[in-house]
Amino acid sequence: MIPFSFRYGDRRIRSDELSFRIMTAEEDGVKKETATALLGSLTVTRETLYYPEGPAKALTYFENTSDTDTEQIADVLDLDSELAWDAPSLPDGYRGYGNAAYLRLKKYFGSNNNDKEFATDINVLRNGQCERFGCHDGRSSQGYAPFFAVVNDKKTVLCAVGWTGEWRAQAEKHEKALHLSAGIPDLNFKLFPGEKVRTASVMLYETSEGEAQAHNTFKRTLKNRLVPEAVRRQGLPFFLSFWGGSSTDFMLRQLETIRKSDAGVTGFWVDAAWYGERGSQTRSEFGDGWCRQTGNWTVNEEIHPDGLEAVFKKAKECGLRTMLWVEPERCYCKSELAKRHPDYCLKETDHSEYYLLNYSDPAVVDYVYDLLSGIIRRLGLDLYRQDFNMDPLGFWSVNDEPDRKGIHQIKHIMGMYSLWDRLRETFPDLVIDNCASGGRRLDIETLSRSVPLWRSDYQCEFDCAPFSAQNNMMGISQWIPYSATGTGFGVTDTYRVRSAYSAGLCSNFFGYESFAPETIPDELKALAAEWKRICRFFSCDYYPVFGLPVTEYAWGGWQFDDPESGDGILMAFRRENCPTDRATVQLGGLREDATYEFTDADTNERFTIKGSDLKKNGFTICLPQKRSSKLIEYKIV
Repeated sequence: MIPFSFRYGDRRIRSDELSFRIMTAEEDGVKKETATALLGSLTVTRETLYYPEGPAKALTYFENTSDTDTEQIADVLDLDSELAWDAPSLPDGYRGYGNAAYLRLKKYFGSNNNDKEFATDINVLRNGQCERFGCHDGRSSQGYAPFFAVVNDKKTVLCAVGWTGEWRAQAEKHEKALHLSAGIPDLNFKLFPGEKVRTASVMLYETSEGEAQAHNTFKRTLKNRLVPEAVRRQGLPFFLSFWGGSSTDFMLRQLETIRKSDAGVTGFWVDAAWYGERGSQTRSEFGDGWCRQTGNWTVNEEIHPDGLEAVFKKAKECGLRTMLWVEPERCYCKSELAKRHPDYCLKETDHSEYYLLNYSDPAVVDYVYDLLSGIIRRLGLDLYRQDFNMDPLGFWSVNDEPDRKGIHQIKHIMGMYSLWDRLRETFPDLVIDNCASGGRRLDIETLSRSVPLWRSDYQCEFDCAPFSAQNNMMGISQWIPYSATGTGFGVTDTYRVRSAYSAGLCSNFFGYESFAPETIPDELKALAAEWKRICRFFSCDYYPVFGLPVTEYAWGGWQFDDPESGDGILMAFRRENCPTDRATVQLGGLREDATYEFTDADTNERFTIKGSDLKKNGFTICLPQKRSSKLIEYKIV
């Protein structure tokens, strides 16, 4: 059992102090352990999944099975583990980057609308040092993402927190041990009779197999055991994204152009601003009119007279998978929903311009389910995009009673999970896109129900720096098998589009009525064909062969390797201000006793190299021009 702890009344209780009744079962190689303990009127249940790949995932439930209120439940640590680890302490006056024996805590920045998203933040731990970190304002990957590692030359420990609200973690080094803890901060609540809640899940993996392999084992477990089956089976599209405030006539014309041009794209995405009152049309995402219509979830008949039905029918005829944007947790204070159902809404202050829908109320979840399932069924959607452009923590906190601190957050997140679970049960082939201002709700619970198709709002700007997409790809690929991002406006720019290559891809260059081109450029067709050829690799094993640089003065790139087939890809980017024209990298995952054929996708040159020579000499790439890229494909021959 992964250790956990909590305070009950005036007692601090560790999991090893409880008398558990344990039941076990096994399915598809996964052992499930359900441990139940009684504390007066409180039933504590700890569910743990032991995956054959090595990681374990645990989740705690608290339930009041009596007819009286429980005592206060507080200071819940869903992970509270002491790991034996004899490692030297960093002396005062040293940073410790020259000695691999020191313990390094690796935290990962979340999606914060900058060019360092998902980059690594490294601290070397001294004896007695305690590092505390977490997200902020109630979205799980805003601030820091809920994934972290502690490594040295002897061992790697990987941890992920599964909670889509506020979380905190800490790592503390002792002389011969490492203490890790994580959970939801500031909880202090009682449970009413019959009430049951859950807290954060945690996923933990301890291994000596080496850091890169540890990440790949962890990520493989996510891919094979947690990622929705619909995502694994269908893969992700290359979308052309249309602004929802563009008219039906415009969308139909553009779809006909896509059909005639054989563009090679596979997805049609209608974003925000398709809804609302007459006269509320918003021409782009850079105004706030579309925000002020949230809560008016009827199609704007002025721009879409038939309710978007012709548009989505046409997209299907073009062979495209379809997706529509909705933001069903936020509503504008003057919206129809806020007027009709003020009881559904939480305010942060008396002057709140936007309200948070109260998902702790089952009636609200039922309302949203009926709304979304009706839209999905009417338009025949293949994917549903849920956005969330507000910080919820303040709304939850101010509405909690003094003896129920944290209960609005807990029940809201439980309500969101139940909503997504119901949608997936009703529509088994549906893929849910989890956005939240671009990748701000990425954790193992959302990843088990959804996929991030827009992992960064930094890509909203048409001329965003391409190396920012490279940065978040290099960071996020250590943990998450499926994600996507945007290309920006320059779809004839090979360097820019390749920088955004992921398991999925999106370009919005075609979907704005004010400046969209009338034809599909040949360059985009070629890049779409190239991406389609290699996209399967982006969910395979990942090796950060260029390190994890965030500066435009370095090389960037990645290697993805399919360990089953032995083939893979290497992508290299000489960034805008990189002074060196060549780089030598050590490829990962290759067999020394094999011979590999490499193909340069830009020149079609083919050459073979023995695995033993690659290990000895590395692989050298030359790019004479700054701001240029190289795609190399390889296979065992």
